[in-house]
Amino acid sequence: MSFLENSGIPNPGAFLIFILIKLLGYTGFSIYMTSYYDSHKDKFWIVGIVRTLIGLAIGGFLINLTSFTSYGFSFFIAIVPIRIVEWWILIFIFFDRSLSMNGENWEIVYKGVVFSFLLDIPSIIGFFSIGELRIC
Repeated sequence: MSFLENSGIPNPGAFLIFILIKLLGYTGFSIYMTSYYDSHKDKFWIVGIVRTLIGLAIGGFLINLTSFTSYGFSFFIAIVPIRIVEWWILIFIFFDRSLSMNGENWEIVYKGVVFSFLLDIPSIIGFFSIGELRIC
């Protein structure tokens, strides 16, 4: 834990829990995705890990770019297009290299964005209880 304790992250334990929630949630959603596309069923866990990493990378970039907590809940509206792009990236990597803008892909993107926001609920609860907000 010494790396996280020295990283400048205000609450390393809470951050690790946040990552675990995202990882488990996205891995669960990837089971649905791999069944939906009938592809990579045996590698659903890799899809979940990659989705978590995409979110952490883009979320980390946004955190360093701006102090999003000063925007309040309007931040959640602002990140909808970013989340749409995150899900399209995942579809491109694993399921559709042509990025067909068909209804099936948009259905997964829509459900994925909603699911991402549902996974933010523990962060929102944590924000009100310990004053820190982690979103990705």
